[in-house]
Amino acid sequence: MQNELTGIKIASSRAIIKLFQYRRNELKHKLAALNQLYYSVNKSKKYNSHGYMENMLEHQRQQIQNELDIMKDALKNEQEELKQYINNKDKFYKRIRANRNKDNID
Repeated sequence: MQNELTGIKIASSRAIIKLFQYRRNELKHKLAALNQLYYSVNKSKKYNSHGYMENMLEHQRQQIQNELDIMKDALKNEQEELKQYINNKDKFYKRIRANRNKDNID
């Protein structure tokens, strides 16, 4: 039972990491497209830095950048938690094996 739960926990964590990586890549592409649009509009002769569309574009860029930063942090935390979980399980199983070997020798 415990082995099944361990496998489920690891698989679940890896799926979450894949989801975070997918979302991070999606946000990177959106941000790149918005940046390209921003720089194109910014170089225009009719550019108005106080216009509604320019403000909305800047707001979208900031919002996506914030979400990207949050996603990067969440991804890093999930990866660290998985690594720590695997290390703790490995230590646990090593202690069990050592006790079993000790019992078999005696």
